[in-house]
Amino acid sequence: MSTNVVQTICPFCGVGCGMYLVIDHGRIAGAEGWPEHPVNRGMLCPKGRFSYALVNRPDRLKYPMRRDGDTWKQISWDDALGMMREHLGPLRERDPDSIYVFASARCTNEESYLAQKFARVVIGTNNVDNCTRMCHAPSGYALTRVFGGGASTNSMDDLEEAGCVLVWGYNPFETHPMLFQHVIAARKAGAKLIVVDPRITQTAKVANLHLQPIPGTDIALLAGMINYVIQTGLLDRKFIERRTEGFEELAKSVELYTLELTSSLTGVPAALIREAALAYGTSPASSILFGMGLTQHVGSTATIAALCQLAVVTGNIGRPGTGVNPARGQNNVQGTVDMGAVPDGLPGGSMSDTSVRTIVEQEWHAPLPQRPGLFATQVWEAAQAGTVKAAYIIGENPVLSEADGAAVVRGLEAMDFVVVQDIFMTETARYADLVLPASLWAEKDGTFTNTERRVQRVRKVVESPEAANRDWRILIDIADALGADWYYRKPEDIFEEIRRVVPAYAGITYPLLNTPGFGLQWPVGEGGDETEILYAERFATPSGKARLSALETVDLTSRLTAEFPFTLITGRLMAQYNTGTMSRRIDQLNRIAPAGYVELNRDDASQIGAVSGDVVRVTSRQGTLIAPARIGTGVPRGFVFIPNHYEDTALNVLVPNDTDPVAHTPAYKGVPVRIEKEEQL
Repeated sequence: MSTNVVQTICPFCGVGCGMYLVIDHGRIAGAEGWPEHPVNRGMLCPKGRFSYALVNRPDRLKYPMRRDGDTWKQISWDDALGMMREHLGPLRERDPDSIYVFASARCTNEESYLAQKFARVVIGTNNVDNCTRMCHAPSGYALTRVFGGGASTNSMDDLEEAGCVLVWGYNPFETHPMLFQHVIAARKAGAKLIVVDPRITQTAKVANLHLQPIPGTDIALLAGMINYVIQTGLLDRKFIERRTEGFEELAKSVELYTLELTSSLTGVPAALIREAALAYGTSPASSILFGMGLTQHVGSTATIAALCQLAVVTGNIGRPGTGVNPARGQNNVQGTVDMGAVPDGLPGGSMSDTSVRTIVEQEWHAPLPQRPGLFATQVWEAAQAGTVKAAYIIGENPVLSEADGAAVVRGLEAMDFVVVQDIFMTETARYADLVLPASLWAEKDGTFTNTERRVQRVRKVVESPEAANRDWRILIDIADALGADWYYRKPEDIFEEIRRVVPAYAGITYPLLNTPGFGLQWPVGEGGDETEILYAERFATPSGKARLSALETVDLTSRLTAEFPFTLITGRLMAQYNTGTMSRRIDQLNRIAPAGYVELNRDDASQIGAVSGDVVRVTSRQGTLIAPARIGTGVPRGFVFIPNHYEDTALNVLVPNDTDPVAHTPAYKGVPVRIEKEEQL
């Protein structure tokens, strides 16, 4: 068999880079960038470059396995389906809400759609959620509040049209290197780059302006910038008059936020606040990118809504080079939300929208559950209370990813039946009663939707190992074992149903996606016309206008004490990914970023007598971890940084399950901790 290449999409982050997988004698031998692809233009970051190495890993899950005491016993698929029927069937009859389904943003749109349909139709519960609850759920709620829709407004290559790029709580150099190339292109073309981040990141080092607010004070900084824009006449009055409502309410809520007051609340010098507001407000086109430095706080939804309102009052929305763009983390987190795999949403819209409910019920020929579902961050307490008795976890690793890892473990141990469906034996799978082997992205067909709403084809390149199967096929088999009669024979059948219930996908077809091109950005009309820029003429609100409102009050009181005087910041590294289920199994990536660490400011390290390589103990009110210290100038005094990828430095043990009141996302950022040098024996 000759060597050939197959076009597909990278399985890691939400950027959605185009790649060629190199096939040599039936095996994947390498990955190359897709030169014409508008997202990455032929380049790949280390994760994409070495993604192919996952396929041939010898520790892949290959057969269903059931727990047998402290060991695992290989079983057949028939026996595995029998276990699902035996355990989930009676629970469903007694109380459908005693079962919880975790969908996965690493799966395809087709699989996420089936996961939420399985929960609602086969089980009869709205208890379904995905990893967006840990990261960008506040983005969806905030953008919907102001614009009427919860997705990025502009394309990545559109960044290069901006005269100013405002990057808030986000380090694209590390987290999304291929997106960062568009930021750098804009910078080289003359755009001003403003970075708002407590850390001195690689992104901040190339910025024109770097603002370092106290974590959790972002909404005060935004209030000060909005007030300055209003008071100095930098606002776009014509845009406000024609395309917004509620401006007076917003203006009144920020009028006390002078530069001096804002500086005292945030720790950012007044001159820097003024300069940032001027740069953003005077540019003919200003674009916003933001990340989990904004989304992972109590009060995140309110803060991101304020960020959206900054864009609106300056008229920086609906045009090239403008917009508000959340940088999604996982490869298909946008698509998984589009598919309705959340407890308060449906495919195509909100659960509270009767027209959306009607369309879905007519398509499914079944009534939808009425009772609201639990958010993923509420499951573990419910399990310990005995109300959630079973979990079906598809491609998620909550033992490492969710706040208060000890509570997650207690919740799993309290359940009667836990099923984990994954590609490797994860930290979460160790607590399962039944483990099901799934296929990698290169072993199945389907679609992903990236952070800019681009729906792209993923193509099967090789067969799954042994008895491992595609998630969509497993879901169908489990549904049928529980009495359903699902007719889907291939992913395209599922996508055709998606088109009928998700209006933004109505004009997308497999033939269109299979033609030479780079996917389609939703919404797509029946003629196949995509939408690169949202809200060019009207917003997705009932009135068609952006909804401005008074900024909400967020508690800015410092939680630091004499006992816990340091502030924890968490984040990602370029060569690792989320909880490391995939990336920590790629040798080439481990050589670049082999282990976790605690990054300390040089002065703080000196104060506790630590040097690089010394072991330090990090303690919060929630828990403790021990890790080697790394000393540098990347974090200011009083801060510590820990990457979130490693089991041996599982930082979620430090993070309490304190969540945003709207999005229910945990506050991973800004946790008070203390640092001590660990004495060596």
